[in-house]
Amino acid sequence: MLFGVLLGIYIGVYIMFIGGIVQIINAIKATPVEAMPIALGVARMVCASIVGSIIVFGSIVIGRIVID
Repeated sequence: MLFGVLLGIYIGVYIMFIGGIVQIINAIKATPVEAMPIALGVARMVCASIVGSIIVFGSIVIGRIVID
């Protein structure tokens, strides 16, 4: 269960939230600024907590099933 919680935090914070910020910065620095990469970066940041929570919840449920 601990691994699942750490995995959820890693994916939710680092990959989704920080990755969304980096994606927005790279999209703004690009020569032809396009709206789609910026929108996807914002969507990534908005969905970060949802994705992290789903992973943590899923790992806790699987851990409970395995323990019982």
